[in-house]
Amino acid sequence: MNLKKILRPFKNRIILENVLRGLVFALICAAAFVFVFSLVYHILVLETPWKLTAITGGAVFALSFAGFFTVKYPSLRKVGRRVDGIGLQERVSTMIEYSRDESVIAGMQRNDALKKLSKVGPKNMKFRFGKSSLIVCASALVLALTICLLPYNIFVFDTDASELEDELAVEVAAIIENLRNKVKESQLDEEMKDNLNEIIDKLEKDLENSDSELERAAKIDQAKKEMNELLEEALTRKKIGESLQKFELTAKLGEAVSRGKTETVSSAMADLEQKLNEDTSLVPELAQNITDALEDSGVDSSDSLYTAFADFAGNLSGLDTEDDAYSEKLAGIFDEAFEKISEALEEQARIEAEMKELNEEMEKAEDEMLGKESEEEEGENPEGEMSEGEMPEGERPDGEMPEGEMPEGEMPEGEMPEGDFQGGEMPEGEGGEGGNTMTEGIYDPLSGSVSYGEVFAAYYAEYLEALENGSVPEDLQEIIDQYFNALN
Repeated sequence: MNLKKILRPFKNRIILENVLRGLVFALICAAAFVFVFSLVYHILVLETPWKLTAITGGAVFALSFAGFFTVKYPSLRKVGRRVDGIGLQERVSTMIEYSRDESVIAGMQRNDALKKLSKVGPKNMKFRFGKSSLIVCASALVLALTICLLPYNIFVFDTDASELEDELAVEVAAIIENLRNKVKESQLDEEMKDNLNEIIDKLEKDLENSDSELERAAKIDQAKKEMNELLEEALTRKKIGESLQKFELTAKLGEAVSRGKTETVSSAMADLEQKLNEDTSLVPELAQNITDALEDSGVDSSDSLYTAFADFAGNLSGLDTEDDAYSEKLAGIFDEAFEKISEALEEQARIEAEMKELNEEMEKAEDEMLGKESEEEEGENPEGEMSEGEMPEGERPDGEMPEGEMPEGEMPEGEMPEGDFQGGEMPEGEGGEGGNTMTEGIYDPLSGSVSYGEVFAAYYAEYLEALENGSVPEDLQEIIDQYFNALN
């Protein structure tokens, strides 16, 4: 008698039951692991490494399922006990126990067990799948999902958070309102104003969605760069001036136009007029040089300075050098050209001045975000200190120092000048304990003498721009984000 074959349908049903129970058990273990793992990172105020979490969570799931299935795998005796549970009153277990007994009584018992077994099937066995397991599994999954969705810094409690948010909102609103007023009051053309207002609108949204002072300063730095790019497009005198300098005849005029000084432009045009009076063959050459320079500059033909030079070249091309009134007509052409060029240069100078004011406002806003004091506040003397021109008590007006003091520039041997530090120790307020790293001064090769915060903001702005362009690899993003978060 092949008991394994007889009981195989029952065994398969028990295996299916154990697979389902094993999956639920493995889900509970994996979800619990993810919850605890992510909770530890939340407590440490660190961002959870999701790749590592997924890999280890999957490993816990696999090991839990394999362990459960191994322990619960149905042996022949286990199958017999389950089958007896559907009303066979231990007949199958007894049959399995005495399967090798050839006595008459054992044979009768087996026949009776087989007779009863033929009246039932695998479907008569109820699944041992309690509702409590499903409830525990659902709870574990909800907890794991919740902790994953929570921000990693959720446990950083700040009693003044709402007050700080309100103050920040007011500060951002004031900065944006000030910039809009500056643009509105400026004498820029409407197209330029619209472009600037678009940059300011985007900046407002960026500031509201930023999470740190450094990020807000970086957004302001980005907006400042966009405004400067607009300025470069509006200041066509540089492009046209550089193109004019490529030709020997117009080199001096091009240099004067690049500088934007009407006095030097007038002098350069006077020299050109004199040359054309002395040598009339230079007229078509000058007209062609100006035309070629305008094409080379890439400036839009609707630009006022472009138009002034284009008219100048056109008038020169139509000038008859054999005309008796050549000198008078040439003078008229130069006077008209100078007037138009001067107007265009003055307009660009006005744009440059307006943009300079906006740039200063942006720098002030960036300093406010970084907690840097204004120059007026920094320049005020603390109480008890002397202003310029006052003489400390005991100091002699003839330049001599009181006895025991050293003249400026001399130092007793072994002493360090004020501001230096020895043994790697940093004095308080200079980046050491108690100081503000963001406002500490530094010399940057690109920006000059600035604060650390301004340098950090500029680099962070470049990182954000690269991030938007998709040029930062994913494996570096987390490292760079953690670096800039640490700077805050």
